[in-house]
Amino acid sequence: MMKHKIPVEWMQRYESEAFARETTCSGPLGAAYTPEATTFRLWTPLAEAVSVNLYPHGNGGGRPEVHPMERDAQGVWSVTLPGDQNGRYYTYTVQIDGKTQETGDPYAVAAAAATSLPASAPWPGGISSTLSSTGRRNTTWTVSAST
Repeated sequence: MMKHKIPVEWMQRYESEAFARETTCSGPLGAAYTPEATTFRLWTPLAEAVSVNLYPHGNGGGRPEVHPMERDAQGVWSVTLPGDQNGRYYTYTVQIDGKTQETGDPYAVAAAAATSLPASAPWPGGISSTLSSTGRRNTTWTVSAST
């Protein structure tokens, strides 16, 4: 667990050359879809634990499948889930400094606003994500094949 830091300490850490060397990421981030498997990648170098949560519905309802992710040397957390994940809704759960927060995917390539029924927003040559507003959490995303 990280020692609690005051804002000046966080700034010194983030702006240091050592932090840049240790955490520079040049690879892909977000959900990379193929019909055979989907790889979820999230850059959060200060996290202690990260998981991807797959929901059966776009409103975040139902019990999610929780898949722990593994951290690489640059602070990118990832997991590859086999099978066709097209249409699966997801969020991430991130633990930093002992605090846990569920969040949407900051690296999604496209999003469409929805109310109770999410709509897919195809992105040419890649995946798409669907944003669904809920009372419980801010966003959920869906993995979609491009059309």
